[in-house]
Amino acid sequence: MAFQNTIITTTAPTTIISPVTGYFNDLIWVILTNTSSTGVRVDITAGGPTCSIWLPATTTLPIFPPSAIPVGSTGNTWTAALSAAVTDVRIFANYLSHQ
Repeated sequence: MAFQNTIITTTAPTTIISPVTGYFNDLIWVILTNTSSTGVRVDITAGGPTCSIWLPATTTLPIFPPSAIPVGSTGNTWTAALSAAVTDVRIFANYLSHQ
């Protein structure tokens, strides 16, 4: 297992889990923190279906799915994008890297 911490402020897709050649990086859990005074939608994807999460203003939201969310293929990058530019959204992701 590994962890990656990311800060996002714009709508551009931002890497939250970097790819490793030849390995699958399956998302285990994620903690989202919105330090801004505006709520925002966070879209998380790894090239497949997108998970959209509403993150209210000044809120921390832990997301613990019942099982790991598999990445589509090796080398795919997990990204997050915001529905609007805000002051600061922090994403702490835990993932399992395997072949």
